Amino acid sequence: MANTYIGVEDEVDGIATVIDSGATDHCFADFLAFTEYKKFDAPLTGRTAEKGISFTITGQGTVKMAIEVKNERVVDLTLQNVLHTPELHSNLILIPKVCGLGLDVQFGEKEVVAKFSDGHTAIHGIQRNGLYLVKVLHKPIVMHTRSIVRATSLDDWH
Repeated sequence: MANTYIGVEDEVDGIATVIDSGATDHCFADFLAFTEYKKFDAPLTGRTAEKGISFTITGQGTVKMAIEVKNERVVDLTLQNVLHTPELHSNLILIPKVCGLGLDVQFGEKEVVAKFSDGHTAIHGIQRNGLYLVKVLHKPIVMHTRSIVRATSLDDWH
């Protein structure tokens, strides 16, 4: 099965992945990005920076993704405690939490780069219309509720 690209060049179901400095948590609208997921008993309400705008948070979990770095290589990245926010139009990777992974983040006029302590790039985003979009290689996952032990890629099932 071929990978589907989201972010800079394509989006899946209109969902891009964006580096965000203003959110309080990683927020993913894309349910298929979760490899571990716990649905909340009752949905929570989140608020945007824009006054009076809110959104629903239906669960939380782990997102594992492969990020293409400057069309040169692919980096695997795991985000913990990601909120599932199906009403948002983008997946949001939060800068302060990325820094908490030990990455150094630098914003430029046309790009954002997050690097490991050894200097290798972990995340690269291109600025488009005021947003920093990340190119994520997204492989559909069969959720763990359908697999007894763990989340399984769709390729494993076929």
